[in-house]
This record gives sequence, structure tokens and C-alpha cells, in this order.
Amino acid sequence: MQLPTNPLPECYPDQPQSETATDTCSAAGIERDPGLCSVRHNGFDTTADNAIQSFNTTFVVPPLPTSFDSQIMFLSANIRPLDVNGVPFGNLRAALQYGGSGIAGTGPFWTYALQLEVPGEGFFQITIGGANITLDVGQRIDSFIVADPALAVEFPGDNWYIAGFDNIPDSPTIEVGWEVLPQVVALQLEEEGVSGPSDYPAGSFVFEQINLNLTTGPPAALYWNTSGDPATDVQVKVDVEGSRDAQVSIIFPSA
Repeated sequence: MQLPTNPLPECYPDQPQSETATDTCSAAGIERDPGLCSVRHNGFDTTADNAIQSFNTTFVVPPLPTSFDSQIMFLSANIRPLDVNGVPFGNLRAALQYGGSGIAGTGPFWTYALQLEVPGEGFFQITIGGANITLDVGQRIDSFIVADPALAVEFPGDNWYIAGFDNIPDSPTIEVGWEVLPQVVALQLEEEGVSGPSDYPAGSFVFEQINLNLTTGPPAALYWNTSGDPATDVQVKVDVEGSRDAQVSIIFPSA
């Protein structure tokens, strides 16, 4: 399959029926130099006959950090296509966000974020105009990324994926089409502006019930690889390996 000359994907917000829906998929105009901690599978030999079909996980909204210094955090499950050099050129995610945004305003609260991140370019984010996107501490959230074969038939040549949340009422989804099949799945903490342990939630953040399906079914004997930024002092622990009901903990430093 030939790589696109300009690997920026097509991006379509998929909104529930609402008069307040904001039909936009515009760049937020933010470029960040974040701290990253992630666990990922380093890549599948994906083909049209064996592509990523779904990547789902469940998590609980953690406590608020005790300090607010305008820090921003994203916690997400995501999928990524790779260029000919093996470098990701996109990151589709349904994320948990702390610290607010240009959409929700800035403040010490949790929200959901539907995003396509393009390295070096910033990210696209959508929401419903006027909607309350804040989440409650202790709220259980189910996130999903699924392939959309129907749109692939309507627009041949692209591989379409939808990201969203199963159990957040009236939340939108975001749909992206790439010429290249995504090869990497990852669970990630991305943060900027954290100056100390009190800027993180206390304890751990746990990705539960991590399930990955390819066209041929769940991959056998899947092992996750961890990585992190030593400056963050955050640890990543794979509690349960595999592609069915796996579990990963992001362990924040103690104050």
C-alpha cells in the first residue's frame, strides 16, 4: 500500500442529533512538549485481511490532584499508523483530560476529549457546542475505537476508525480515515505543566478490561512494552498481559 504524500488524515466528527452540535473538526493550534508514559504493542503486520477491528478499555475517573498549576493531562487508549520509517504520524484517541481546554475552559476538573493528534502539528478536538463535558470523580468510563467498514466501502482507499465513549450520554464520536492501516495500539499518559507529585492524582490510574481484536480475532500471546519519561517519576505496570481483559496501571509519585 502506498503511503500518502501528505499523511494528514481526513477527519469527520460524528455527532448525535442535536441542535447544539458543533460540526467542526478544527485544529486546536497547540503544540506541546509533553512528558509521556505509555504501554504499547510495538506494531502489527496489518493487512486488509487482518486489520485492527476494535480496541476498548474501561477506567474510573481518579481523584483530583491536590494542587492546580494549570497543568494538563491526557489518559487514553489510542491507535497509530506508521510512516515508512516506522514513526507514528497520527494518534486517534478517546481520552480523559484534566486541567480544562480551549473548549471547556481552564480549571481543576476532569473532562472527556475526542482527539486526533498529529505530531508536530497539534491536535484536532471535537465536542458538542454548549454541552457539559465534565466528569465526576469515581465515574466509570468505557472507551472504544472501532473500524468502520461501511464508510470504507463508501470511500474506498481509506481505512476508517471511530473513537468514542459507550456510556457517556449524548457524547459525540470522532471518525478518521487513513490511507495506511494503523499498526500500533497504546495506553498513554501525556502531561504538560506538572511541577511536582501534588499535581498528579493520588495513587494509581488503572486501564481495565483492555480488549483488542483484529480481523482474525484477538492476537495470541500479546505482550505489552512500557516506556516513560524519567523526569515525570511516573511508573507504568502491566498487571495482566494479553489481548483479552488485560490491565495496566499508571502509578503516580507520592507527595
